[in-house]
Amino acid sequence: MCHQTVGLMQGRIEKAGIPCVSVTLRPEITFHTGASRSVYLRFRMGQPIGEAGAKDAQLLVLRAVLAVLGSAAGPETHLEAPFRWRRVRA
Repeated sequence: MCHQTVGLMQGRIEKAGIPCVSVTLRPEITFHTGASRSVYLRFRMGQPIGEAGAKDAQLLVLRAVLAVLGSAAGPETHLEAPFRWRRVRA
C-alpha cells in the first residue's frame, strides 16, 4: 500500500479516537502526511515486516511495532526500529 495513503488514513482513524501506529519504509513520506506514530524499518519495498515465510522474524517485528502504542507518550512519536534486512539463505 502507498505510504502516503496509509499516513492519510491513519490521520482519519486517529481523529475518530483510535490510536494507530504505521510501519514505514519511507519516513520522509510518512512524516509529510502528518501520521502521528510510525516505526521506520530498513527493509525492502514490498516486504515491510520481513521476508515472506519468516514467521518468527515477522512476529518479532510486529510485536515491536505494536509496543509503540503502549510506550508512546502521545502523538508525534516516530521511531527507527533496530531491525535490518538480512535474507537468510538455506
